Parts: sequence; C-alpha cells; structure tokens
Amino acid sequence: MAQPGLLERFEHVAEMMHMPVGELAAWLEVVAAAGFAGREPSRLDERERAVLRQMEISDRKPVHVSHRASVRAMEIYIGLVEDSWSPSEVAEQLRCTVEEVRRRVEDRSFFAFALQQDVRLPSFQFVGHNQIPGLGRVLQHLPEGFDPLATLGFLNTQAPELAVAGRRLTPLEWLRSERPVAPVIAIAELLGVPA
Repeated sequence: MAQPGLLERFEHVAEMMHMPVGELAAWLEVVAAAGFAGREPSRLDERERAVLRQMEISDRKPVHVSHRASVRAMEIYIGLVEDSWSPSEVAEQLRCTVEEVRRRVEDRSFFAFALQQDVRLPSFQFVGHNQIPGLGRVLQHLPEGFDPLATLGFLNTQAPELAVAGRRLTPLEWLRSERPVAPVIAIAELLGVPA
C-alpha cells in the first residue's frame, strides 16, 4: 500500500490531536517561529527517568491533547504573543522614542522576545506610562537568552523568599506592591547557577 500524501498525513495528525487542520497549521507556525523546531531533546538524569517510569506505572490512561504540557505551553505562548506590543506601541504608551525602547530591549531591561523578524514586548510589564518599578533591573539578572515562557513562569511563580504575612507572592506581585527589588534579583541570579 502506498504511503498517504502529505495532506492526508497532516489531516490524520490533526484528527489524532482532536484539532481542526487550520488550528494545527497555525500551532506549527508558532512552534517554528518560536525556534522550537529542530532543537535537540534535553537529556534526562536517572532521577528524572525514574519519576517518568513511576508515572507510567501508576497512570496508563491516555492524556487528552489539551492537557499535555506542550499544548498548554503553546497556549501560553500564543497568549503572550497576543498580549504583546511592538516597539512603536511601547514608545507611544511610555511617551518615549522607539530608539529608547530598542535600547532597553538591547540592555535587557524590557521583557522582549523575537517573533520571526519582529520584536514583541509583553504588555503586562507596563502600568500607565511606566514599567513596573524594579522589573527592568530584575530582567537584567535573568540568564541571557532565557526563554520567554521561562521568563513568564519565573515572574508568575510564588517564591518563599517573597512572603508577606505568611502569603507567598510572585515576583510580579512583589514588584507591583513596590517592595525592595533586591530579593527578586537574588532569585533571578540563582536561575543562571548550574545545579
């Protein structure tokens, strides 16, 4: 039997993923644009492999595609893209020049990421005509080349070092409440330290 053509294979994959063909195509375009295509898979250590083996033994039910981490990550990435601004939009919001925005992107004091040939800046980092106080300094202490999803995860993950009255805050919550930036910088610097 002859192998099905490319279109038939693509339709088959979309059906297996319970996605319309157009949605699968859009998803693949985002993956390619994000630079995920062609990356070498990461190597797991023995402890990580043991956890995976344990999970396979304890739960053999298939996971629906919408619950898979890769699909959830793509949903988050798409949301990040949709809620981001161009350098000219940021310049208009902050009442500065596009050159100033590009300089801040270059010195990593703005959270920015490449989308094909464009630069995008997530809008959540701006309040009114300013960036969240201290956020620029924190971003400069994240490892160079830190992935946009990793940056977003860092900014939105509660940290025990950032507790107020027994409640853990995320770095964004901490900075929005205009607390000292040093504890958040200390956590950011730990991300670049090998385990």
